[in-house]
Amino acid sequence: MKKQRIRNVLTCILNQSHLKMKFTILFVFISLAQISAHTSYGQKQKVTLSADNASLTQVFQEIETQTDLHFFYNSTELNVNQTVSLHVEKMPVIDLLEQLFLEKGISFQFFGSQIVLKKLEVQNPIQTSNNSKKPLIQQRELEGSILDSNGFPIPGVSVIIEGTQKGTVTNFEGIYKLLLDPEHKVIVVSSLAYQTERIVIGSQTVINVTLKEDLSQLEEIVLIGYGKQKRENVTGAVSSIKSDDIVQAATGSVGFDRALGGLVKGVQVSQPSGRPGSPVRLNIRGVTSPLSAGLTGGLNQPLYVIDGVPFNQETLQGASPLLTINPNDIESFDILKDAASTSIYGSRGANGVIIIQTKKGKRNNDPKINFSYTTTFAKPINTSNVLDANQYRDYYSLLINNSVNAMNAGQLDPFFAFDLDNIGNVDLDFNTFTVNYTGLREDYFGKSNTDWSDVVFRSAAVTKQANVGLTGGSENTNYNFSLAFVDQEGLTVRDGLEQYTTSLSLDTDVSDYVTVGGTVNLSHVKSESGQDNLFGEYTVNSSIARARPDLPVYDENGQLYAQPDFAYGFAETYEPNPLMRLQNKTNEKSYNFIGNTYIEIEPLKDLKIKADVNAAVFYTDNSSFIPKISQADLVFAPVESYLLESKGLVSNVTTNLTANYKWNFGNHDFSIMGGTAWDRTNFDNSSGFYSGFPDEEILINATSASNVLGYSNSRLESGLNSLFSRLTYSYKNRYNATINWRADTSSKFSPDNQTAYFPSLSASWNASNEEFLTDSDFINTLRLRASVGRVGSTNVADFAYIQFLSTSASDVYNGESAITLSDIFPNENIGWETTEEVNLGLDFALFNSRLRGNIDAYSRKTSDALVKTPIPLELGPSTFYTNFIDVTNKGIEVSLGGDIIRTEDFTWSANVNWAFNRNELTKINGSNINQFLLDYFIEGEPVGTIKGYKVAKIFQSQDEVDALNASSPNGFYDQQSTGAGDYMFEDTNGDGEITSADRTIIGNIEPDFFGGFSNTFVYKNFSVSAFFQYSVGAEASWNAIGRGVFNSLGENKYSEYALNTWTPENTDARYARALYFDPSESSRMSDRYLYDTSYLRLKSLQLSYSFDRDLMKKVGVESARLMITGTNLFTWTKFPGIDPEALSERGTISDQTSNEDPYPLAKSVSLGIQMQF
Repeated sequence: MKKQRIRNVLTCILNQSHLKMKFTILFVFISLAQISAHTSYGQKQKVTLSADNASLTQVFQEIETQTDLHFFYNSTELNVNQTVSLHVEKMPVIDLLEQLFLEKGISFQFFGSQIVLKKLEVQNPIQTSNNSKKPLIQQRELEGSILDSNGFPIPGVSVIIEGTQKGTVTNFEGIYKLLLDPEHKVIVVSSLAYQTERIVIGSQTVINVTLKEDLSQLEEIVLIGYGKQKRENVTGAVSSIKSDDIVQAATGSVGFDRALGGLVKGVQVSQPSGRPGSPVRLNIRGVTSPLSAGLTGGLNQPLYVIDGVPFNQETLQGASPLLTINPNDIESFDILKDAASTSIYGSRGANGVIIIQTKKGKRNNDPKINFSYTTTFAKPINTSNVLDANQYRDYYSLLINNSVNAMNAGQLDPFFAFDLDNIGNVDLDFNTFTVNYTGLREDYFGKSNTDWSDVVFRSAAVTKQANVGLTGGSENTNYNFSLAFVDQEGLTVRDGLEQYTTSLSLDTDVSDYVTVGGTVNLSHVKSESGQDNLFGEYTVNSSIARARPDLPVYDENGQLYAQPDFAYGFAETYEPNPLMRLQNKTNEKSYNFIGNTYIEIEPLKDLKIKADVNAAVFYTDNSSFIPKISQADLVFAPVESYLLESKGLVSNVTTNLTANYKWNFGNHDFSIMGGTAWDRTNFDNSSGFYSGFPDEEILINATSASNVLGYSNSRLESGLNSLFSRLTYSYKNRYNATINWRADTSSKFSPDNQTAYFPSLSASWNASNEEFLTDSDFINTLRLRASVGRVGSTNVADFAYIQFLSTSASDVYNGESAITLSDIFPNENIGWETTEEVNLGLDFALFNSRLRGNIDAYSRKTSDALVKTPIPLELGPSTFYTNFIDVTNKGIEVSLGGDIIRTEDFTWSANVNWAFNRNELTKINGSNINQFLLDYFIEGEPVGTIKGYKVAKIFQSQDEVDALNASSPNGFYDQQSTGAGDYMFEDTNGDGEITSADRTIIGNIEPDFFGGFSNTFVYKNFSVSAFFQYSVGAEASWNAIGRGVFNSLGENKYSEYALNTWTPENTDARYARALYFDPSESSRMSDRYLYDTSYLRLKSLQLSYSFDRDLMKKVGVESARLMITGTNLFTWTKFPGIDPEALSERGTISDQTSNEDPYPLAKSVSLGIQMQF
């Protein structure tokens, strides 16, 4: 197979994607199972041909023109210039090929819409060779049939007598016949996409063979911008994900995006929250625009193109377009990473492009019904490790004792004794101003020992998923229709989500020259939550962490029990317990539509003109009611109920007109594509904010409110007009080159800056197709790639170059609505961000493609990144956009996979991917940025730096403190209250004292490397697959620890802090002594509150069993498969918090620097079944 034009898949498992042939399993298990020899692909496709002395290549081209079939062969192996004369009318292709190749020494084999040709010296099995020197009596006949693993015949299989060039091929019934000489001992049975079998003949006269599939030999097709290419012709950095892997990893959750972690090299995926329906953060090759517009938060999410509809979900103002797609409907998932691949998308390709195509029916396939159902049982991946009731008492006794000692040492104001006296028996002697502590107040502490995680989280959150689909096609039409339903219980007792999706695709040949089609994807998502997403003071886990464990959930009257504490000092207040904080009523509804329609015309041979209209509509209707019971009762201030209602409508229409022409002369193949696009996006948003309601259950709508606190409404339209083109060249499938060019004109910039140009050039050398490697059994694929290109970005608010007027509920003048200047100060010189990138790549497959992999190295530089720049407040507006920042990203990506063991009954395949990215903020042009962001964006450092103090050690005695105070220029090395048990911060500038100038970079959020690996074991009908994800070297602070050092009275503590503070008996503690009100400012950000967020996670583990097809057919089922899937079962990490991956639900780079204990990820087990009828 080495010499064939079809190449082995380079990265069969790590980088599989839209394979035009990757569904050989589907072809084998479904197509052949449903159509007989008389209804095959080749039988149903018919051609009319009139040729005199035409070359075989001319005949191939004519067949390809009249059908959707394509020929694959090695032109150096086959003589395709020999001429033939044929005159046929509406003859089935298979009959035509049998006539065409008669006595030509060429065999053929169908694989879906592809015809593979190969050289073969065929022996006539019926007649004795004229060249035979042996008497006829010494020969005997061998016959048999060749079947696939499902018992269906395989046509076109080569059966060769080992050591000779004699052989034959199976007919369409899979039958072969051979004449054997006495010395013929072994036959070799081989076929593309199947494992070769070597069989000893012995005395047998009938040998039937069952071949096993070999996916490594399949032709792979990947989607690129406005088209598709064979994998071996791709010159840019494009990775792909198998749809089956997405379905497995997404089991038990809503949406496919959280399934992507660890599956693709160079794509960093993190789940900020486990809340049902929440999106993930996905970054391709680093951050290019760290402070972009305030819209994307600098997270730099990629462009998604779903069935031709492009969008960036961060700019859709809360809409969730990814929830429109059911993972089971995804057919291909391709990721364009380098600038050469993404430049065809111009201004939207700077952060990579993800192209998703939903499933389509197959031509000439009978209708099939697919059904699947899954039930999932989930619980939090981890819960808050906090003090129990006894530890809670002990901690407050320690806190009061330490604080009293500090008062008596002059390190803490003695009048704080009155605050401490609310919890402990603390007396201040006014004569000596000494303080005494004689024990805790028993009347303050309760008798319960409540585990609030057990109260708040379900013992098992149940998710039910059902999918049903209909697919098929005739000779001229293919169709696919699906329905899906998800009913997901949230992990907390008040959360839930329902999702309904439907998908329809239809393509039909109106005539030999016109094809029309389209897709429709619809979804409705409805979610309910008890958490407060309006004020957001506490997450569910931070609420649990501060709740007192010594108090019950309900009082003696069965009412939820508010918790008294003294967080504000001497005044007693009442904090809602964690279940009370979940009494909010947050309802979110969304209605999503993504669809397209197209017409493709072929007016001339090899010229295709296509017009398509792609539309998306996302409508959201949200409300959040915050009742009094979920808020802190400060006693001295009234508490109100609040309601926020908001509606949003985002619509997008993109119209593309493209023309594609292919031609060749000799061994030179060209294709050129040109097109134009018009993109219009409309936003329509409204909201209202209300307070004061007569009750908190029924009359909680807007008309029941006593106060209107605010309202808003906005409408906006933005546009993008584009011209684009692509030229590809290939010589003997050895040398390939691609040139992309695009011009974008955006309404976001002033007329002088509206248009930008984005070119790219990429090339590849398929060294394995050179003559010096064609006979190599060691190297099956060796391809070098190189590319250079430019992309851009419009990460800025619309019309930031011009002054607008606006009005809001608060803009009132003389009792009337007033018009004010908008909050954006215009900058008519604002322009495009541009990113230039160089990429070098190597693809390889060795040892008969048993070992596959690829390596990419890249360097990208972003210039003039957009940022909000502070301006004088006297100007009025607070926002001013400028092109100030330069950023670089450099990295290496590696993937490796192969079949470790491959026997008749058992296969073990493994894959691993590894990547690192080095980001640097190279220039800020001497400008200032928001003062609250200065610590996270430092010139010469990666974005997302963490700045703070370095702790040298903890002082063990007052003598150590006094010695440093004596040498300090102002008499104090640090704080006046600093004593034994406090941090000794490093004096980094050497001035003898600790000031803000001693703060330095102590960490950053960028991992040293990240990736994933998988193992798949197949034994007969059983299969076990495991996906792992890892990240190494990133860091983050933990908010709850640093803030908890203030020690507000009454709140509970994380065990990590409370059981690891300094005492004279615990001198090796990580944290400083616990003191009330933190007089020594130990809560200052330091490396003691910085944690390594490295982890290794078993992301998905699935065991499946496929029932015997013959048995299933007896009960009217084509195929059936049982599955048990585990998600997030194990996580190995040194991070002391709940989870090292889910740090913050908020959406900016600075939010990723600290752990906020968000809604936890789920650990789940799912049971499912898949059936086909």
